[in-house]
Amino acid sequence: MDTTAARLKRLSRDRSRSRDVVGCECRGSRIPQFLQCIDKLRRRFVGSLGKRFSPNAVRHHARYRWERAITLTTHTTRRALVVRGGWDGHQPVAISDGFVPFLKDRGFAVETFEDLVVYEDAERLAATDLIVQCWTSGTITHQQSVNLAAAVRAGTGLAGWHGGIVDSFLDHDYHLLTGGRFVMHPPEFLDYTVHLLPEQAEHPVIAGLQDFDVHTEQYWMLTDPHIEVLATCTFPPDEQRDRPSVMPAVWTRSWGAGRVFVSTIGHKPDDFDVPEVRTLTERGLLWASR
Repeated sequence: MDTTAARLKRLSRDRSRSRDVVGCECRGSRIPQFLQCIDKLRRRFVGSLGKRFSPNAVRHHARYRWERAITLTTHTTRRALVVRGGWDGHQPVAISDGFVPFLKDRGFAVETFEDLVVYEDAERLAATDLIVQCWTSGTITHQQSVNLAAAVRAGTGLAGWHGGIVDSFLDHDYHLLTGGRFVMHPPEFLDYTVHLLPEQAEHPVIAGLQDFDVHTEQYWMLTDPHIEVLATCTFPPDEQRDRPSVMPAVWTRSWGAGRVFVSTIGHKPDDFDVPEVRTLTERGLLWASR
Protein backbone atom coordinates (compact mmCIF):
# COMPACT_ATOMS: atom_id res chain seq x y z
CA MET A 1 0.00 0.00 0.00
CA ASP A 2 1.43 3.39 -0.93
CA THR A 3 2.13 6.03 1.69
CA THR A 4 -0.80 8.29 0.80
CA ALA A 5 -3.34 5.47 0.87
CA ALA A 6 -2.01 4.20 4.19
CA ARG A 7 -2.22 7.70 5.70
CA LEU A 8 -5.80 8.15 4.51
CA LYS A 9 -6.81 4.80 5.98
CA ARG A 10 -5.15 5.60 9.32
CA LEU A 11 -6.76 9.03 9.60
CA SER A 12 -10.16 7.61 8.72
CA ARG A 13 -9.74 5.00 11.44
CA ASP A 14 -8.74 7.65 13.97
CA ARG A 15 -11.86 9.70 13.23
CA SER A 16 -13.99 6.66 14.11
CA ARG A 17 -12.26 5.98 17.45
CA SER A 18 -15.04 7.41 19.62
CA ARG A 19 -17.51 5.01 18.01
CA ASP A 20 -15.21 2.01 18.22
CA VAL A 21 -14.55 2.46 21.94
CA VAL A 22 -18.21 1.82 22.75
CA GLY A 23 -18.85 -0.68 19.98
CA CYS A 24 -21.36 1.53 18.20
CA GLU A 25 -21.44 1.66 14.41
CA CYS A 26 -24.10 4.34 13.90
CA ARG A 27 -23.23 7.27 11.61
CA GLY A 28 -24.05 10.94 11.60
CA SER A 29 -27.39 11.89 13.12
CA ARG A 30 -29.30 8.77 12.14
CA ILE A 31 -31.13 8.72 15.47
CA PRO A 32 -33.11 5.46 15.05
CA GLN A 33 -29.95 3.53 14.20
CA PHE A 34 -28.11 5.26 17.04
CA LEU A 35 -30.77 4.18 19.55
CA GLN A 36 -30.62 0.63 18.24
CA CYS A 37 -26.85 0.64 18.79
CA ILE A 38 -27.27 1.91 22.34
CA ASP A 39 -29.93 -0.70 23.12
CA LYS A 40 -27.65 -3.40 21.71
CA LEU A 41 -24.87 -2.18 24.01
CA ARG A 42 -27.19 -2.23 27.02
CA ARG A 43 -28.29 -5.80 26.34
CA ARG A 44 -24.71 -6.91 25.66
CA PHE A 45 -23.43 -5.48 28.96
CA VAL A 46 -26.34 -6.90 30.94
CA GLY A 47 -25.84 -10.33 29.37
CA SER A 48 -22.11 -10.48 30.04
CA LEU A 49 -22.26 -9.09 33.58
CA GLY A 50 -25.24 -11.10 34.76
CA LYS A 51 -23.17 -14.21 35.18
CA ARG A 52 -20.95 -12.65 37.85
CA PHE A 53 -22.83 -9.84 39.63
CA SER A 54 -26.11 -9.25 41.43
CA PRO A 55 -29.05 -7.80 39.44
CA ASN A 56 -28.60 -4.37 41.06
CA ALA A 57 -24.90 -4.26 40.23
CA VAL A 58 -25.65 -5.29 36.68
CA ARG A 59 -28.28 -2.56 36.36
CA HIS A 60 -26.03 0.19 37.68
CA HIS A 61 -23.02 -0.86 35.61
CA ALA A 62 -25.07 -1.24 32.43
CA ARG A 63 -26.60 2.20 32.98
CA TYR A 64 -23.14 3.73 33.46
CA ARG A 65 -21.78 2.16 30.27
CA TRP A 66 -24.94 3.07 28.36
CA GLU A 67 -24.78 6.74 29.43
CA ARG A 68 -21.05 6.83 28.67
CA ALA A 69 -21.74 5.51 25.18
CA ILE A 70 -24.27 8.28 24.61
CA THR A 71 -21.81 10.91 25.83
CA LEU A 72 -18.94 9.67 23.68
CA THR A 73 -21.09 9.43 20.57
CA THR A 74 -23.04 12.69 20.81
CA HIS A 75 -20.20 14.94 21.93
CA THR A 76 -17.80 14.16 19.12
CA THR A 77 -17.45 17.29 16.98
CA ARG A 78 -17.54 16.53 13.29
CA ARG A 79 -15.71 18.56 10.66
CA ALA A 80 -17.29 19.97 7.52
CA LEU A 81 -15.58 21.70 4.60
CA VAL A 82 -17.70 23.95 2.38
CA VAL A 83 -15.87 24.28 -0.94
CA ARG A 84 -17.48 26.94 -3.13
CA GLY A 85 -16.70 29.01 -6.19
CA GLY A 86 -16.73 28.78 -9.97
CA TRP A 87 -19.52 30.41 -11.96
CA ASP A 88 -21.16 33.21 -9.97
CA GLY A 89 -24.54 32.64 -11.62
CA HIS A 90 -25.22 29.82 -9.16
CA GLN A 91 -24.51 32.16 -6.22
CA PRO A 92 -22.25 29.63 -4.48
CA VAL A 93 -21.45 31.83 -1.49
CA ALA A 94 -24.99 33.06 -0.81
CA ILE A 95 -26.58 29.62 -1.12
CA SER A 96 -23.93 27.66 0.77
CA ASP A 97 -23.98 30.28 3.53
CA GLY A 98 -27.62 29.31 4.03
CA PHE A 99 -26.56 25.84 5.19
CA VAL A 100 -23.63 26.77 7.43
CA PRO A 101 -25.80 27.61 10.48
CA PHE A 102 -27.67 24.34 10.02
CA LEU A 103 -24.43 22.36 10.07
CA LYS A 104 -23.14 24.23 13.11
CA ASP A 105 -26.41 23.58 14.93
CA ARG A 106 -25.87 19.88 14.23
CA GLY A 107 -22.46 19.94 15.88
CA PHE A 108 -20.15 20.47 12.92
CA ALA A 109 -17.08 22.64 12.99
CA VAL A 110 -17.39 24.32 9.58
CA GLU A 111 -14.61 25.72 7.41
CA THR A 112 -15.26 27.45 4.08
CA PHE A 113 -12.86 27.52 1.13
CA GLU A 114 -13.12 29.46 -2.10
CA ASP A 115 -10.13 27.79 -3.74
CA LEU A 116 -9.80 24.20 -4.95
CA VAL A 117 -6.29 24.13 -3.50
CA VAL A 118 -7.90 22.58 -0.40
CA TYR A 119 -8.29 19.38 -2.44
CA GLU A 120 -4.50 19.15 -2.56
CA ASP A 121 -4.40 18.54 1.20
CA ALA A 122 -5.04 14.81 1.40
CA GLU A 123 -4.71 14.69 5.18
CA ARG A 124 -7.23 17.49 5.71
CA LEU A 125 -9.73 15.77 3.41
CA ALA A 126 -9.26 12.43 5.17
CA ALA A 127 -9.83 14.06 8.57
CA THR A 128 -13.06 15.70 7.35
CA ASP A 129 -16.46 14.13 7.91
CA LEU A 130 -18.38 16.03 5.23
CA ILE A 131 -17.44 18.01 2.14
CA VAL A 132 -20.20 20.29 0.85
CA GLN A 133 -19.26 21.32 -2.67
CA CYS A 134 -20.82 24.25 -4.52
CA TRP A 135 -18.53 24.80 -7.52
CA THR A 136 -19.77 25.19 -11.11
CA SER A 137 -17.70 25.15 -14.30
CA GLY A 138 -14.29 24.84 -12.69
CA THR A 139 -11.05 23.07 -13.49
CA ILE A 140 -9.80 20.37 -11.16
CA THR A 141 -6.27 18.99 -11.39
CA HIS A 142 -5.61 15.28 -11.57
CA GLN A 143 -4.13 15.23 -8.06
CA GLN A 144 -7.04 17.19 -6.60
CA SER A 145 -9.48 14.73 -8.16
CA VAL A 146 -7.50 11.74 -6.91
CA ASN A 147 -7.34 13.15 -3.37
CA LEU A 148 -11.05 13.89 -3.28
CA ALA A 149 -12.03 10.42 -4.49
CA ALA A 150 -9.58 8.76 -2.08
CA ALA A 151 -10.97 10.70 0.89
CA VAL A 152 -14.54 9.70 0.06
CA ARG A 153 -13.49 6.10 -0.50
CA ALA A 154 -11.97 6.16 3.01
CA GLY A 155 -15.16 7.50 4.64
CA THR A 156 -15.45 11.26 4.07
CA GLY A 157 -18.92 12.27 2.90
CA LEU A 158 -19.55 14.39 -0.20
CA ALA A 159 -22.75 16.34 -0.85
CA GLY A 160 -24.02 19.12 -3.05
CA TRP A 161 -26.77 20.44 -5.26
CA HIS A 162 -27.42 21.53 -8.84
CA GLY A 163 -24.45 22.64 -10.97
CA GLY A 164 -22.29 22.92 -7.86
CA ILE A 165 -21.85 19.15 -7.87
CA VAL A 166 -22.99 17.80 -11.27
CA ASP A 167 -21.60 20.56 -13.54
CA SER A 168 -18.37 21.16 -11.67
CA PHE A 169 -15.48 19.71 -13.67
CA LEU A 170 -14.72 17.94 -16.93
CA ASP A 171 -13.08 15.02 -15.16
CA HIS A 172 -14.07 11.39 -15.68
CA ASP A 173 -12.96 10.22 -12.24
CA TYR A 174 -15.01 12.98 -10.65
CA HIS A 175 -18.08 11.97 -12.68
CA LEU A 176 -17.68 8.38 -11.50
CA LEU A 177 -17.51 9.62 -7.92
CA THR A 178 -20.69 11.70 -8.06
CA GLY A 179 -22.63 9.29 -10.25
CA GLY A 180 -23.95 11.85 -12.73
CA ARG A 181 -23.12 14.61 -15.17
CA PHE A 182 -25.20 17.57 -16.30
CA VAL A 183 -25.89 17.71 -20.05
CA MET A 184 -28.44 20.48 -20.64
CA HIS A 185 -31.50 22.32 -19.37
CA PRO A 186 -34.31 24.09 -21.26
CA PRO A 187 -33.61 27.81 -21.73
CA GLU A 188 -36.18 29.09 -19.21
CA PHE A 189 -37.22 28.28 -15.67
CA LEU A 190 -40.00 25.67 -15.71
CA ASP A 191 -42.78 24.53 -13.43
CA TYR A 192 -42.36 20.81 -12.88
CA THR A 193 -43.11 18.16 -10.30
CA VAL A 194 -40.48 16.22 -8.40
CA HIS A 195 -41.70 12.66 -7.83
CA LEU A 196 -40.42 10.72 -4.82
CA LEU A 197 -39.99 7.02 -5.51
CA PRO A 198 -42.48 4.99 -3.43
CA GLU A 199 -39.97 2.17 -3.01
CA GLN A 200 -37.60 4.65 -1.33
CA ALA A 201 -40.23 6.04 1.05
CA GLU A 202 -38.30 4.89 4.13
CA HIS A 203 -34.99 6.37 3.04
CA PRO A 204 -33.92 8.92 5.70
CA VAL A 205 -33.43 11.67 3.09
CA ILE A 206 -37.06 11.65 1.91
CA ALA A 207 -38.98 9.78 4.64
CA GLY A 208 -42.34 11.46 5.35
CA LEU A 209 -42.14 13.80 2.33
CA GLN A 210 -44.55 13.92 -0.62
CA ASP A 211 -44.17 14.86 -4.29
CA PHE A 212 -43.69 18.61 -4.71
CA ASP A 213 -43.59 21.30 -7.37
CA VAL A 214 -40.75 23.69 -8.19
CA HIS A 215 -40.17 26.61 -10.56
CA THR A 216 -36.53 26.46 -11.59
CA GLU A 217 -34.10 24.91 -14.04
CA GLN A 218 -34.74 21.30 -14.96
CA TYR A 219 -31.56 19.30 -15.48
CA TRP A 220 -31.06 16.62 -18.11
CA MET A 221 -28.53 14.21 -16.67
CA LEU A 222 -26.32 11.31 -17.66
CA THR A 223 -26.21 9.02 -14.63
CA ASP A 224 -24.44 5.94 -13.33
CA PRO A 225 -26.64 2.81 -13.11
CA HIS A 226 -25.30 2.19 -9.60
CA ILE A 227 -26.77 5.31 -8.00
CA GLU A 228 -29.73 4.99 -5.63
CA VAL A 229 -32.40 7.25 -7.12
CA LEU A 230 -34.70 8.86 -4.56
CA ALA A 231 -36.61 11.32 -6.76
CA THR A 232 -37.22 11.95 -10.44
CA CYS A 233 -38.66 14.61 -12.74
CA THR A 234 -40.17 14.16 -16.19
CA PHE A 235 -39.37 15.95 -19.43
CA PRO A 236 -42.40 16.05 -21.75
CA PRO A 237 -42.15 15.02 -25.41
CA ASP A 238 -40.79 17.68 -27.78
CA GLU A 239 -39.48 18.00 -31.30
CA GLN A 240 -36.46 15.80 -30.51
CA ARG A 241 -38.15 13.21 -28.25
CA ASP A 242 -41.42 11.47 -29.07
CA ARG A 243 -42.20 10.33 -25.51
CA PRO A 244 -41.73 11.56 -21.92
CA SER A 245 -38.29 11.13 -20.36
CA VAL A 246 -38.00 10.33 -16.66
CA MET A 247 -34.82 11.83 -15.21
CA PRO A 248 -33.11 11.26 -11.83
CA ALA A 249 -33.35 14.45 -9.77
CA VAL A 250 -32.09 13.37 -6.33
CA TRP A 251 -29.88 10.40 -5.55
CA THR A 252 -27.37 8.90 -3.16
CA ARG A 253 -24.53 6.49 -3.65
CA SER A 254 -21.80 4.68 -1.76
CA TRP A 255 -18.16 5.05 -2.76
CA GLY A 256 -16.02 2.67 -0.78
CA ALA A 257 -16.58 3.56 2.87
CA GLY A 258 -17.98 7.00 1.96
CA ARG A 259 -21.34 8.34 0.92
CA VAL A 260 -22.38 10.83 -1.74
CA PHE A 261 -25.61 12.88 -1.86
CA VAL A 262 -26.70 14.75 -5.00
CA SER A 263 -29.70 16.95 -5.71
CA THR A 264 -30.11 18.61 -9.09
CA ILE A 265 -32.40 21.28 -7.59
CA GLY A 266 -30.97 24.57 -6.38
CA HIS A 267 -30.17 27.04 -9.16
CA LYS A 268 -31.22 30.04 -7.05
CA PRO A 269 -31.63 30.81 -3.36
CA ASP A 270 -35.44 30.79 -3.38
CA ASP A 271 -35.44 27.19 -4.65
CA PHE A 272 -34.65 26.32 -1.04
CA ASP A 273 -37.72 28.19 0.17
CA VAL A 274 -39.69 25.14 -0.98
CA PRO A 275 -39.90 23.19 2.29
CA GLU A 276 -39.29 19.82 0.68
CA VAL A 277 -36.19 21.06 -1.14
CA ARG A 278 -34.74 22.51 2.05
CA THR A 279 -35.57 19.40 4.06
CA LEU A 280 -34.18 16.80 1.69
CA THR A 281 -31.02 18.87 1.15
CA GLU A 282 -30.38 19.21 4.89
CA ARG A 283 -31.07 15.53 5.39
CA GLY A 284 -28.79 14.69 2.48
CA LEU A 285 -25.90 16.56 4.08
CA LEU A 286 -26.34 14.64 7.31
CA TRP A 287 -26.83 11.31 5.54
CA ALA A 288 -23.59 11.72 3.57
CA SER A 289 -21.50 12.70 6.59
CA ARG A 290 -19.24 10.19 8.30
